[in-house]
Amino acid sequence: MVSKMHSILFVDDDPLVLQGLRRSLEEYSDSWNTDFSSNPKEALKKLAEHPFDAIVSDMHMPIMDGNQLLELVSQVAPGVMRFVLSGNVTETQVMRSANLVHQMIPKPSDMEHIFSIVERACRLRDMLTDPHLMQLITGIHHLPSVPVPYNRLLKELESPNNSTQSVGNIIAQDAAMTAKILQLVNSAFFGLADSISSPQRAATILGLNTIQALVLGIHVFSEYQGEKNLPISIDAMWKHSMVVSNVAFRLSKSLGLN
Repeated sequence: MVSKMHSILFVDDDPLVLQGLRRSLEEYSDSWNTDFSSNPKEALKKLAEHPFDAIVSDMHMPIMDGNQLLELVSQVAPGVMRFVLSGNVTETQVMRSANLVHQMIPKPSDMEHIFSIVERACRLRDMLTDPHLMQLITGIHHLPSVPVPYNRLLKELESPNNSTQSVGNIIAQDAAMTAKILQLVNSAFFGLADSISSPQRAATILGLNTIQALVLGIHVFSEYQGEKNLPISIDAMWKHSMVVSNVAFRLSKSLGLN
């Protein structure tokens, strides 16, 4: 099966950075159609005129920073994958980008690393053959959490005897909270050499103060507030899924599967 050519838009206000990107991307011309913009306004114009699979933006730009640009992109072109390629990002910028950016890439990064991250995400998106489903999923800003673990997390954070282990254990019970905390801890801001896959370890690295700011301050995690008159309660569905996952884990372990 021949891989699809992807169209990628790079945005950076530094002409030398754009020049370096153009040069480095020449060897990937068989896989990518690339375009470049030196400012957010020009980037939005290009997005309106041509279909792109992904946008890779710098964070630090005058007038409109990377977060502001990608927020607009998520509104006008929700099907476009959104990446930040930037160095020296602040904790505030990382927090703001949590519900907006699909992945942060540290600057400097070699082009092979950038290509691998963006191409992998684009190929995963290509598996969504229904265009309406693709637009819906790539446009999601946050996943609401099931009320039971969400409320347990709030209670634990307010407890004087809380710990990163107990907080991590609660987060691990909810797919939405797990996805968000792993996205944050694996972002370019922390620059970790190894990928973190455990919510407990992620909680230890982020620390309780950061998690409290995420939950209580900017509400990166949020409780499900959807339809109330469903044929089955969200809590019951969550409890059932936890039982099924535990049974599946034990079965795979007994069969010697990874």
